[in-house]
Amino acid sequence: MVNLLWVEEEQDSLRYERKIVEALEWNITLVSTIDDAKNKLLTENYNLIISDLIMPINKFEKDRGFVDVNAGINLLKWIRNPEIIKKTPADVLIVVISAVISSETKVNIIDKLVPPEYYLNKPIVEKNFQDLLVILNKILN
Repeated sequence: MVNLLWVEEEQDSLRYERKIVEALEWNITLVSTIDDAKNKLLTENYNLIISDLIMPINKFEKDRGFVDVNAGINLLKWIRNPEIIKKTPADVLIVVISAVISSETKVNIIDKLVPPEYYLNKPIVEKNFQDLLVILNKILN
């Protein structure tokens, strides 16, 4: 069974993607801040994480429209820290979905710090998302 944690502050924009994931009968938990994601990761067991990069850290920031450009990368580093989350990259797959994944960002920042398994650019292209889910479904089931 796939247990997905989706970290995205603009959850209304995920209507289509949520329908596809729910049709696959994956368990999906949506959170809108980095703090909420960390709390869920410490108390629940997920084998797939989809995360945006530019996110609010907490509810205070979210309610005021603030975001942190390093929040997503810092979350990925936190997830990959074996002292905190007792999982290896083989135990939990990470997908980064962001409007800021340029080739330069990918190579110079993300891949050097905490390479996720997959990337998707925003806005999410339906075909790319479907192709990704086919791959993930084969790996995780």
